[in-house]
Amino acid sequence: MPTSACDYIDEKFEKELQGLPPVAALPPLEKRPVFWLGKGRFAKGVKFDHLYVKNETGVWLRYKDERKEDLFLQKDMPGRYYGYDEIDRSPDEMWVRRELKYYEYGIYDISLFENEAKIFSQTAYIATRQFIGFFNLHSMRGTSFAAPQGTEENLNAIRGLQIPLDGFPKNPNEPWLVRPDKLEARGYGGDKIAKKLARNTFEIKGEGWRQTVRVNSLAKDTKVVCGDKICLALAFDESKVNSCNNGAASTTIYTLNLKQKFRDFYMLPSKNFKYAKIIDKFTLDDVKSFEIILSKFRDLGGLDKGSEYIDYEVILRNGEGEQVNEICRNQTQKVGNRTQ
Repeated sequence: MPTSACDYIDEKFEKELQGLPPVAALPPLEKRPVFWLGKGRFAKGVKFDHLYVKNETGVWLRYKDERKEDLFLQKDMPGRYYGYDEIDRSPDEMWVRRELKYYEYGIYDISLFENEAKIFSQTAYIATRQFIGFFNLHSMRGTSFAAPQGTEENLNAIRGLQIPLDGFPKNPNEPWLVRPDKLEARGYGGDKIAKKLARNTFEIKGEGWRQTVRVNSLAKDTKVVCGDKICLALAFDESKVNSCNNGAASTTIYTLNLKQKFRDFYMLPSKNFKYAKIIDKFTLDDVKSFEIILSKFRDLGGLDKGSEYIDYEVILRNGEGEQVNEICRNQTQKVGNRTQ
């Protein structure tokens, strides 16, 4: 575990933060659901595991860990709840790393509401030191502290207010898909088009359950295709240009495990998913089915240049069985036939 003995410390900077006037303590409050009111995707000042968000459709569940969707919980707001808001006034990240030589430094104006009424606010300064305990080519997170005095206690107290709503998933962090080296990954496919409720909102059907999922993408269009085990969410974003595809728009692909309700979409850790794109003469409307297979590839760049490995490959097909996607080969090279 990192300790301050292994961290870079700027004594003048830290002394200035610790010298700020102490803040008032958050009064004792009963636990209630906490809703996210901020403009960004998720809170940074308070380290919530999850937050609720509300729109015209109803109440949604949102996680902090880079998941790409919101999970629908219920139509109506609870009678009593808290709202959490923060204004991020943090300095530029590159300046923090280069000039301050700290891993992170955030400044957040945080506010807590009881239903619509503001009941608490303060400015929180949160610094994370740079770990320098041993030689490493990459910056590493060290120990953290919050200022002014009393801030850490307030942040923890606000985080501790959060409680689950009815229907909250019991085990949301179970494994979502087997890794590429597992034989069970072979044979994933599907041709069921999920019901689209809005541009990025879909109804997913499992065994004995239904789940409404909102894919958080700025893509102009999205589509979800399902099989018996997983669904693929295809996000077609013309603003995202993939340099190895000659300026063509790329398609981001997420997977959803259908083992149980409240599973989540994830990008597979695969270059071949990241660099897949729709062939110019096709559109997402042409996609009618998918197949995920294991294939052997050779790395064309980086520290592992020339090495061979087994990885996922996604094949999207139209109604006639034609493949409608291609994979950029500036990053990888296909080696032989697909693995059997």
